[in-house]
Amino acid sequence: VQLDYSDYGDREVTLSGSTLAENLIDFYDAAEEVFPETAQGWRLNLTGSLPVTEDLKAYAQIGIWDWQQDYQTLDPNRRGKASRSGTSYPLTVGIGYKFKDNMILNLGVEKLSLAEQDVSNIFLGLQYFPMFENKVRKRQVAKTIPFFQSTQQTDSDLDGVLMLLMVVLIPM
Repeated sequence: VQLDYSDYGDREVTLSGSTLAENLIDFYDAAEEVFPETAQGWRLNLTGSLPVTEDLKAYAQIGIWDWQQDYQTLDPNRRGKASRSGTSYPLTVGIGYKFKDNMILNLGVEKLSLAEQDVSNIFLGLQYFPMFENKVRKRQVAKTIPFFQSTQQTDSDLDGVLMLLMVVLIPM
């Protein structure tokens, strides 16, 4: 399960020429509804994976995304704004390659719908797990420390019976 904030960034569209619209504001309102498709918002994903090799896995992801689109039309004489929102159900398939214990390279395809337009994204990403690196180092250090670090035999009460004293290290 993954919770993230997705932002498809800003888009810029330049329109040139003339319009038959009697009202320039109506023209810009229509343009905002058509160009371009972008959105941002919180997203909840459920991911399943299948190991192909020790370092390679295939995965699929389904999500629910509450998104919002905000448009601004900038004109030297007029400014317009539009906003709409909705819910999409993104589907993603991809592969992940672990090239270090704490780094995974991902390649995938995502498909979703924003309002009436279908959107397809191809992505290449790098995941870095800094906390995992420390655990790996601790495990490697723990393997180099012997379980019984030292033993010592003593006869502290001088009765001829030796007592065995052990120092035991347990890695955490």
